[in-house]
Amino acid sequence: MLGWYHSHPKFEVNPSHIDVINHEMYQKMFNEDGHHFVALIISPYYSVAMDGNCPRYGNLPKFRCFITVQHGSGKDMKLVPYELVINIIPQRTIMKDLLLENILTLK
Repeated sequence: MLGWYHSHPKFEVNPSHIDVINHEMYQKMFNEDGHHFVALIISPYYSVAMDGNCPRYGNLPKFRCFITVQHGSGKDMKLVPYELVINIIPQRTIMKDLLLENILTLK
């Protein structure tokens, strides 16, 4: 999977019209067999708690991942960003679950 990322340090992670145009340009440059090129926008100053409200896991920056798709043709052609949903699982949870799974296997 190929892609690019950049930050929106002072505003939300919604793709701007310039982000959409840039992304389509990158998509065309790196297009192989119709594979999508992925964009990731990160906003480090707009953070969200990783597990709802618990501060022990810290905070993550807000982010948005998207691809662009062309709709219409000629003068009616528009580039439309489609969000790709990403779920982040804290490493502590993964390690704890793996540890518990292995302990149960040893019994």
